[in-house]
Amino acid sequence: MIGELINIYEQFQRDGKAPKYGYSVENVSYGLDIDEAGHVINVIPFGELVSNNFRMRMEVPMHASNTSGIKASFLCAKAPYLLGEDANGKSERALKKFETAKEYHKNIIIHPNDQASKAVLAFFALPPQAGIVKGLLGKASWAKFINSRLVICLGGRPLTQNLVLRHFWETWYEQRTNNEEGDESSIKPMQSVVTGKTVIPALTHPLIKGVPGTKPSGATLVSFNRKAFCSYNKKQDMNAPMSGYEAFAYSTALNIMLHDRLYCKIVNKRSLTILCWAESGEVQYSNQLFTSLYADSSVNQQTLLRTISELARGKPVAHDGINLNPGEHFYILGLAPNAARLSVSFFLKDTFGHFMQNVHKHYKDLNIVRPMCDDRITLPVWSLLAQTQPSLANRQAGAEVSSNLVDELLRSILLGTSYPTSLLNKIQIRINAEHKVNRDKAAIIKAYYLRHANNGCPKEVLQVSLNKESNDVPYVLGRLFALYEEIQYKANSKHGINTTISDQYFTNASIMPAVVFPRLGDLAKKHLRKLSVASRNSYINQIKTLMMKIGEYFPARLSLSEQGAFQLGYYFQTHERNNKDKKIQKQDKKIDQEEVQTHE
Repeated sequence: MIGELINIYEQFQRDGKAPKYGYSVENVSYGLDIDEAGHVINVIPFGELVSNNFRMRMEVPMHASNTSGIKASFLCAKAPYLLGEDANGKSERALKKFETAKEYHKNIIIHPNDQASKAVLAFFALPPQAGIVKGLLGKASWAKFINSRLVICLGGRPLTQNLVLRHFWETWYEQRTNNEEGDESSIKPMQSVVTGKTVIPALTHPLIKGVPGTKPSGATLVSFNRKAFCSYNKKQDMNAPMSGYEAFAYSTALNIMLHDRLYCKIVNKRSLTILCWAESGEVQYSNQLFTSLYADSSVNQQTLLRTISELARGKPVAHDGINLNPGEHFYILGLAPNAARLSVSFFLKDTFGHFMQNVHKHYKDLNIVRPMCDDRITLPVWSLLAQTQPSLANRQAGAEVSSNLVDELLRSILLGTSYPTSLLNKIQIRINAEHKVNRDKAAIIKAYYLRHANNGCPKEVLQVSLNKESNDVPYVLGRLFALYEEIQYKANSKHGINTTISDQYFTNASIMPAVVFPRLGDLAKKHLRKLSVASRNSYINQIKTLMMKIGEYFPARLSLSEQGAFQLGYYFQTHERNNKDKKIQKQDKKIDQEEVQTHE
């Protein structure tokens, strides 16, 4: 995994999307413009005004991590390091930060012989110039300025772009200490776990920022911060030896993709963030996969399904200016927050076309007849997860969804394997609580048993629409229950129904038919008396047809898989009724309109 992240970093760098080794991309708000003698002569705002402050993404020498300790950065830092004052006014700690930055720059800029380098050292040789900056800004702007990231400029140009100063930085960075107590000469070369080559291992790795659930300063992917985690007396990340370049490359790649939402998807703020990338670095591949899994109402779903189908068959598809190649190597990484470090939930790699084959199979398995009022062609992941929650919960993968369920469901979709049993169990709990089966839940039941073959829910009931020829008893019982419910609706259409038989009997009927169905039969007889002779005879014939399939006795108890067949039978039969009623309503409305036109 680390090797693939290093490869994509190098591709990003070739494309101009990633900083050079030893540099990072940071949000910079202002420039401190100095003269050759180091005096601040101007304050330059950078970028656009965002959240009442200026902000510009800028490549700067590798920035020190935001920790409680005092760590200086080269040429670009927060105000206390460059001006010796914090938001509370001058303090001993702020002055200490300034002195730390001063020594840091003196250690990097050795024997300066150019104008820019001399100006920087002259800046730090002077007393902190917070008062001068306050005068340039005014009190109103100082409050937001003091918490901003600043860069030292000369002649209005950021010195992070100066070639001489960059050379000083890169020379020092290559020879820098791995920790604050010793230098690289005290650390023995080791074999890299990534390449197998002999390297001087980095003792700590850069922080990864942007994964929800971690600290704002970021978290580590590789970290050994306690003796119990270490072995053979190795220090810190020497337990997983990588060179400084390798640690920098993989962490930079992760930070770039976490910053660009086209490469990543926050599935659950507490449990899972997904990153995916193509070997070529083209973001259109990631965008297509996320769209395929999480399509919303703004996406043309017919076009989406056509695209998925073409890619699944190995045909290139034009998308957003490039041709998506099914043979492109593709990688999917799931990251979960875990205290101060990140956990890898899963790492998948395959061709893009093979992943799309599995997505296509997923939608094929979920395909089920839908109500006329439901114009969704696909069922996105967030909708499936929402079915495990109460109906009023957040419909887009609410916070209560189990992190394990999210992981397992995504893996089953992307790998084309069996759906998690926990998904079915949660769906059954919701059905028993709500006493109804909607399209999403029926689709999940169907798809689950297509991948978990079970005689209790045979293939003959796992169809796209109603199978009237099926003699599967639990399936027919579901149909019969829906028919009894329809008779109740028809019998009470004028006065309405406060409590339906579904509200009272659905759960028990799907578990203990022998106990409930005789009672339902007696209720149906009472309801039939309220209908016209023609309607009554029609329903009696339908009941007889279904009873012949069931046999003389109702089953005493249905297993979990048989309950799935019952629920599918109920859903399909209810769908038939609802669509028939809507068609009749449409025909009646059409007749009324024709009569009005004739009258006019």
